[in-house]
Amino acid sequence: MNYVKLSVFIVMAVLSSSAMAQQSQDSEQMREQTKMMDQQHREARLAEMEAMREQRKAEMEMMKRDRKTQAQMMKEDSKLLREIHKDEEKTLRVMHKEEMEMMREMHKEEREAYKQMEKSEKDRAKAMKDRMKENDKRKNRDKKDDY
Repeated sequence: MNYVKLSVFIVMAVLSSSAMAQQSQDSEQMREQTKMMDQQHREARLAEMEAMREQRKAEMEMMKRDRKTQAQMMKEDSKLLREIHKDEEKTLRVMHKEEMEMMREMHKEEREAYKQMEKSEKDRAKAMKDRMKENDKRKNRDKKDDY
């Protein structure tokens, strides 16, 4: 009976150690599997972070290009406005010059007309004076003829 107990004890010990070994192996396998899953998860997160970083980098680059394009457009607009302003000033100067020339011309014509008018008045006054003298002479002759 001792032999049976001993053999049962040995079998139980062997089974127990075998079960413990199996459990240890299972837990080691679980740890390895967990480690692998953690590694995969870490790699996935790193890849995701890298993709986000690349996307942000691309967005920043696009914004930089947009700002550069906008600055270039503003520069061109400013240049165009300066040219337009310059052309307008030039046109205004030319118009002012033409107006001044016209005013001088009109003033000159007015002076000429005024001088002509004064001359006409003097000529009319002289002609009137001459007629009056002529009339006086005729009257004097007529009076002399009457005597």
